[in-house]
Amino acid sequence: MSRRQRIIGYLMNPRARLPDRAGNEPFDAFAGAAFERRRLARRFILNPALMAGSLILLILLLLVYFGPFWAAQNPYLNPLRVPSSYYDRETKTLVEPPLPPSSTNPLGTDARGNDNVSKLLHGARVTLVAAFFITLGRAALGVILGSIAGWNGRRPADRLIMRLIAIITSIPILISGMMLIYALGIQRGMPVFVVALSLVGWTEIAQLVRSEFLALRRQPFVEAARSIGTTETGIIVRHIWPNVFPRLVVVIFLEMGAVLLLMAELGFLGVFIGGGNRISTNPFGPAPFAFPDVPEWGLMLSQGTPYLRAKPYVIIGPALAFLVSIIGFNLMGEGLRAFFEKSGVNTSFLLRKRFILSVALVSLATYLIIQNTGPAFWYARAAAAFDGNLVAQQVEELNRAAASADADADAPATAVSLAEQFAALGLKPGWKQGIRSSYFYQPAPGQTHVMGFWPGYDFDLSDELIVIFTTYEATDNRDLTDLGVLLATIHHLKTQDVNPRRSLLFVAWQADGFYPAEAARYFSDPDNFRAMITGSTGVKVFPTLLLQIAHAADGGESGVWLHPDSDERLANLIMDSSAKAGATVVASAHADVAAPPVSDLPWAYMAWHLGETAVNTDESDVWRPYGETLSLLLITLARDAAAWSPPPSPSPILTPTPAGETAPPAAAPTIPPTAASEEVKAIGVVEAADRQPLPTFQAGQTLLYAIRVTGAPDAYRDGEPYSGVRVRFTLTRPGEDTS
Repeated sequence: MSRRQRIIGYLMNPRARLPDRAGNEPFDAFAGAAFERRRLARRFILNPALMAGSLILLILLLLVYFGPFWAAQNPYLNPLRVPSSYYDRETKTLVEPPLPPSSTNPLGTDARGNDNVSKLLHGARVTLVAAFFITLGRAALGVILGSIAGWNGRRPADRLIMRLIAIITSIPILISGMMLIYALGIQRGMPVFVVALSLVGWTEIAQLVRSEFLALRRQPFVEAARSIGTTETGIIVRHIWPNVFPRLVVVIFLEMGAVLLLMAELGFLGVFIGGGNRISTNPFGPAPFAFPDVPEWGLMLSQGTPYLRAKPYVIIGPALAFLVSIIGFNLMGEGLRAFFEKSGVNTSFLLRKRFILSVALVSLATYLIIQNTGPAFWYARAAAAFDGNLVAQQVEELNRAAASADADADAPATAVSLAEQFAALGLKPGWKQGIRSSYFYQPAPGQTHVMGFWPGYDFDLSDELIVIFTTYEATDNRDLTDLGVLLATIHHLKTQDVNPRRSLLFVAWQADGFYPAEAARYFSDPDNFRAMITGSTGVKVFPTLLLQIAHAADGGESGVWLHPDSDERLANLIMDSSAKAGATVVASAHADVAAPPVSDLPWAYMAWHLGETAVNTDESDVWRPYGETLSLLLITLARDAAAWSPPPSPSPILTPTPAGETAPPAAAPTIPPTAASEEVKAIGVVEAADRQPLPTFQAGQTLLYAIRVTGAPDAYRDGEPYSGVRVRFTLTRPGEDTS
């Protein structure tokens, strides 16, 4: 009741506020409600555990919702990959990541040079949301099974559930959780962790609920409800659960802390969400370390464990994050226990429709957050920032260069301008003749093909070269729109700080036609790509797919056009990217043109049909869907390891020399194709490390050589591709099996 209402009440009826004969104040509903609120607020303030726990949980909630947007680095788009050690010419010192804390990296970096603070902010959402859903799953299973066991005390249902609890608790939860995670597939990510850790951790909640049911089902108010005909479901929902919920709420917060502790233990043992990929900077070195597919606190613990003594700052960040979170949830649980005991709060409101709806909405919001947390969300977010005006600007620049063409120049002005922009965007020259690198590939007079190389950084994926191919005519300005789209896409990826795991080769082929035959021959020859070395791993690359982009004529239906002979997997990726970009896909473009004759190289042709709009336009809305589609496609192919898997290459087999003979010194033996191949074609040449002739050997003799495979993308070691490794061959006579 407000002050004005109280004054009016005194004036209207002065005796209404007088105390009774016993000295008690008269009843006032408004005053009673206000007093109750003040009493609860006082209990809350005088409860330090509840105050501290609430403050920590508020901070964690802010990190879950806004943490990724506060991070300086996005581990989904631009994680770093620096060598294990390198010499810094500016400071003239040997740098060995992990780097110590600095003004740029307050908590230092990991072994790959990534900012630990950014990883903590992104990992908060993944780790805490996973813990929330695990706790929710445990609570749901525990309440349901505990209620069944408690209501049917000492009956077959109760005995069956208690036997199940005894079996689950007989195995340590850390061991059973690891077994179930690996059985379900650790690479599947968060759903596996939620299911596995929920199935092995519901037993304590179930036992608590069962014991409460056994104590409450004999209370007089339960017997009274049964005597007036209330059903068993009504008794459980209306009378028993409201009395169980105070302790259940406390246990849920404590369980949240226990789940985080279990996730920290699993991370310490190398078990974390997503599993990660294993990479190494040295194929002959020690066991590789984990590559973070999903930024998560458990992963950071796993990566920081080897540096626990030498560089403890690597592990301090995730360890403190787990510690503070666990303490916060434990304080919240203990504070709520004391609050409920002293205040006598009625928890029946937890079963009201509004509260249940609120919990459902919060759970749905949390689910949507985690759905928008993985790589796909950040890929789409980065691609959606594409500016269609960039296409018009790039086309205008190329047209200006073409208009100022010099007839006596060695290369067309368009090619020169394109090469300059490749260099300005940070692309490396894509062609090498001898020791000279160049952006120009000129196989014949009057032919200038421009190539820009963007090396990947991942040890396992950087040798998979993604070729983005388009054609241009130096005398036809209309075709320069293809180059405008290409340059605008590269500029956009650089602006978004996309760091590709696979290598990219951007090719502008000077030709008049859909797909020239000389281009097919160029991409079929592996020798043309031997000079492309990735900057961080030194792995030679080889084309794994060919994506051709172009524009179609105006008029008709607008949208992304797909060639019908495009590779099915590439076509599905293009259609998925187009759907996310809001572009229409037409899969019948250029049906009268055959696919390029590149054997064993997946190919796709995509074009942007402008509809009734002119080709050269400065309207950003016209080019935005195509640029967004192409950007999302390239980001997915370059970053996502599971988005593309090239066909396996045949393992090289050494051709033996008959006993008593020596290999000719002038030429090393060639590697024949596998028996399943119908085409006789050498895929490589094996040379001894000392360039000496191979010695005579007998059938069944085992030789160990440090070999080099030339003319082929890979050497093989234990079935895995490597370059320049030691390979052990068991040589047999001709006609026999060779291993």
